[in-house]
Amino acid sequence: MTVLKEGASMAGLGWVMGAMTVIFMAVMTAWIVWTWWPSRHAQLEAASRLPLEED
Repeated sequence: MTVLKEGASMAGLGWVMGAMTVIFMAVMTAWIVWTWWPSRHAQLEAASRLPLEED
């Protein structure tokens, strides 16, 4: 029964969960845009070849 009460109290903070979802989505979108920006293409290519290089 305690688990149900805890779940009900968390569901009461729905606006917090919604705000956190929006923030996480914005951060993830910014990270994707930063990663795939055309000026970083050479840097990504070099990083992708690191595991294949011999010591």
